[in-house]
Amino acid sequence: MMELLVNSKYSMKLTELAYGISNVDSTILITGESGVGKDVFCRLIHKYYNKNKPYIKISCGAIKIKNMSCGL
Repeated sequence: MMELLVNSKYSMKLTELAYGISNVDSTILITGESGVGKDVFCRLIHKYYNKNKPYIKISCGAIKIKNMSCGL
């Protein structure tokens, strides 16, 4: 189980955003620099959306460019 400690207004806004996104039935793409918390944000969205389905993490950096279009 994932728990998140929110100790700033910015973190609270991100938590609220994750909850809002979780109510939309759509595919999302999260981008950003290494180490900024993309995975934590994605896991939070998944936690709010559907706890019964597995969380699948895909690293786009590991996909060869020529195969990218057929994978997405």
